[in-house]
Amino acid sequence: ICFCPSEILQHLQEIQATHGNCAVGCCTDNLTAFLSQVGLQDTFPAEAGREYKMGVLLSDGLVADSAGMVLTNKQNFGTAFVSLPPVTVVMAFTSQVVGNWEELVNRMKENFKTFPTQMVCLHPDDQMAAGTRLYLLLVEDL
Repeated sequence: ICFCPSEILQHLQEIQATHGNCAVGCCTDNLTAFLSQVGLQDTFPAEAGREYKMGVLLSDGLVADSAGMVLTNKQNFGTAFVSLPPVTVVMAFTSQVVGNWEELVNRMKENFKTFPTQMVCLHPDDQMAAGTRLYLLLVEDL
């Protein structure tokens, strides 16, 4: 769990160094600006069709009972990233953790004017089997 921007930077730098100091594609312009501002090198807004060795995506929810990380088109999954990069970092906030799928769907209905048209749930074991190195960076915001 990260409590401040310097901890976010430290964890991302460690991941980046582990994987050859590769360029990082970010799912939104705001995330790119934030990570650049805190000092992460080689961050770029992800462009559809371009492949990145490492990508940072924003989660729309974490489902505790299934250990699922939910990505939707509301945070540019499916547009900026059409598939997961080989090294994928999912950033989420502690306030996004819900107990089950029903709670997540209810929260999404409350938070979005229109329900996401694309949604995927990542499970760490499934992604490792598929060859993706998946990291969760949980940021305290409560």
